[in-house]
Amino acid sequence: PVPSPNAEVIPKLAEQLDCLSKKLESHMTLDCQQNKQLNEIKSQLTQLTCNMKLLNVKCDCQQKTAGGDLNLKPSSTCNFCKNKKLPVLSSLPCEFFKLIGKRRLSDIMMTILLRADNIYHINVRDLCSGEVLGCLLVDDAAMQEASSLGLFQEIITFCVVDKRSSLCQNDSCLCNIKFEFVKDQRLVGGQDS
Repeated sequence: PVPSPNAEVIPKLAEQLDCLSKKLESHMTLDCQQNKQLNEIKSQLTQLTCNMKLLNVKCDCQQKTAGGDLNLKPSSTCNFCKNKKLPVLSSLPCEFFKLIGKRRLSDIMMTILLRADNIYHINVRDLCSGEVLGCLLVDDAAMQEASSLGLFQEIITFCVVDKRSSLCQNDSCLCNIKFEFVKDQRLVGGQDS
């Protein structure tokens, strides 16, 4: 048999191919490790960003004072806070997070009522136990701040509003479910007008 001229080249090519395969495998392993490291860094960055936002909110809360210039009318008929002298807050997040403690936002329900004195009364409940965690009185600026921070996005919120409310314009209410106060008596079932 006559030796093929490629017979000598084939083992060299196989050796080079094997070497390239090992390099490729090494690069793929390195890429995988780098992707894991990048994902860990991204996760840490996300956590740091959230922590920074929370610290900024806490810092803002400490710097802001309760709305002392507002005249607080004792108009609350809430059974949970009517005998308490709650301050009118200009910032909602800090006091809200104190109320809920370590509970998840999805385990909280809020009822927001706009009182006659243009102060928002917020009743905060634990959905699991039904327990009232407390009530807060806040001004419009506090509600706008909480809305801009996305506080209402994961919380079941019932909001009773009327035309005085600046929060629900053009049907873009910050709350999940809204009710509008209607002064005129409506027809009930079975009545003809």
